[in-house]
Amino acid sequence: NALGIDDKATEMPQPSTEAEAIILELMNTGVVDIDQLLAGSGLGQTMFNQTLTMLEIGGKIRAGGNGTWILS
Repeated sequence: NALGIDDKATEMPQPSTEAEAIILELMNTGVVDIDQLLAGSGLGQTMFNQTLTMLEIGGKIRAGGNGTWILS
């Protein structure tokens, strides 16, 4: 577009699991703080950590610093 912004960059990544879908949807609504993501997801700590790891490995999210995560 005229501003040089790629519309595809704003699309939400496709989840591979239900847990990924939950976290990605929270992030899509603006929740980026790790504690808020954990509380909002309703997932157990282990499943939450595993899911964040897989999302990061899959290039769907990246660490934003200070306990935050950003959609890639």
